[in-house]
Amino acid sequence: MQVILIIAIVIMQINLVERLRPLVGTKSWDYCVLWKLSQDQRCIEWMDCCCAGTENNNNQNGNGEEELVLPVSQVIQCRDTICPHPRASSCELLDQLPCSMPLNSGVYIQTLLSNEPNWLLFSNAADSTAPDETTVTRVLVPFAFGLVELFVAKHV
Repeated sequence: MQVILIIAIVIMQINLVERLRPLVGTKSWDYCVLWKLSQDQRCIEWMDCCCAGTENNNNQNGNGEEELVLPVSQVIQCRDTICPHPRASSCELLDQLPCSMPLNSGVYIQTLLSNEPNWLLFSNAADSTAPDETTVTRVLVPFAFGLVELFVAKHV
């Protein structure tokens, strides 16, 4: 019975990631991460992700002409393993996330407990030493067995 449940979760995970992939791109979200609740429900664990860097896989230049695309290096691969692609800034953002996070406090547990989406907006506009203004948006959306995290960082 447990094997069937695991298979069902994997199938739902793949379907969910592919449904969320169109939301991620250079003109929208930088990445999307699926987090699942651990069995003891004390932390969330990385399930899968979508990265905006997959748009770099397009092998046409701005004129619609084919360009030579070199194979993606296996050494510095993005965590979005479903769609291998050259490294991009969104890959670096994904690398900063841990494989799991404890749910002892914070916005992740608040979002799970409220069962409501949570929009988080950050800006360094008050920092006079910052060369560019950066606005960061993170959205946490609870679902049946975890959270979807959408993230975008825009430089103004």
